[in-house]
Amino acid sequence: DIPKRAGPGWMASDPKPSPSSSSYSFPSSSVKHSRKRSAPLLLSDQKKSQKKESSKPDPKLLHQTMYELASPVHNAKVKEFQIVIDGKVAAYVQYEIDLKEKTMDLQHTVTETDHRGKGLAGKVVLAAFQYAKAQSLKIIPTCTYIATFLRKNPEWKDQVIDSP
Repeated sequence: DIPKRAGPGWMASDPKPSPSSSSYSFPSSSVKHSRKRSAPLLLSDQKKSQKKESSKPDPKLLHQTMYELASPVHNAKVKEFQIVIDGKVAAYVQYEIDLKEKTMDLQHTVTETDHRGKGLAGKVVLAAFQYAKAQSLKIIPTCTYIATFLRKNPEWKDQVIDSP
C-alpha cells in the first residue's frame, strides 16, 4: 500500500513504510527538492544545441562522398564494368572482346536514373579503358558516351581505334 498524503507532509495516522520496502516514497516536501524541472533554454544552451545539429553530417555531402568512393568492379560473367551501390548496379558499361583482333568494343553505358550526374558513367568507362590498356586491347567506341568521355579525358584517345 502506498501511504496517503495530505498537504505538505504525512498524516500522523499513515504508517511510514521502511526505506527497504519497494513502495517507499519520500514525503512531498522532499519531492519538491528532488524533482528536476526543465529550465528554459539559455542562449548559451541554444548555441550548444545549434553546434550539435551542425556537427551532424550533411546528407548531400554523405551522398557525394559515397559517389566519390564508389569504385567499379569487373563482372566478366556478364561482360560489364559495374558500380554497385546499396546492393544494386547503379552504373555499368557493356563490352565485347575480340582476342583475334585485340579489341574491346564498348557497346553500351548506363547509369540508373537516381544516380545520374554523379560521375559514375565516367568511372566505369575509365575502368574499361584501364583494363583494355593492361590487356593490350584497343577500344572500339560503339557507345555514344565514349565520345563524351574522350572529350573530358583526351589522354585516352590513343587507346581508341577510331577516335570520335
